Amino acid sequence: DINLLHKCFELECFDNLLKPNYMEAVRKRRHVIIDERVTEEEQKRKEELKRLKEETMKCNRIAQRIDLQEYCIDKEAEIVQKIEYYLANLEEAKKLGGEEVSELMDNWLNEFELRQPSDFFFEHPTDDVELVSNILGK
Repeated sequence: DINLLHKCFELECFDNLLKPNYMEAVRKRRHVIIDERVTEEEQKRKEELKRLKEETMKCNRIAQRIDLQEYCIDKEAEIVQKIEYYLANLEEAKKLGGEEVSELMDNWLNEFELRQPSDFFFEHPTDDVELVSNILGK
């Protein structure tokens, strides 16, 4: 008879020893615990993905800064020459305004190529639907 019941119904090992109401409460509690674990694991996974995205973007900014520093080091002679000219000629330096300084910097950075963050993702495809790449302008 027990074998027939096992074939027709979902019976667990303690179903025959305990009252049905108690076993129903045990099953519900087990499902709650399993759901909590799944939710907790999903939350941890989301937090880890968020941390990885932040780290990726942080690395991207650092790489862009390093790239800019290397470019400026290569152009150091030209930059230092212009700065020393204005340090030697204080009258010329006093005439400099925001627009003139901006033009100087634009001339220094004119050949600098800003690498797009999206280039990395074109080279290394990902299936992360939440990942966003910003396109930067000059």
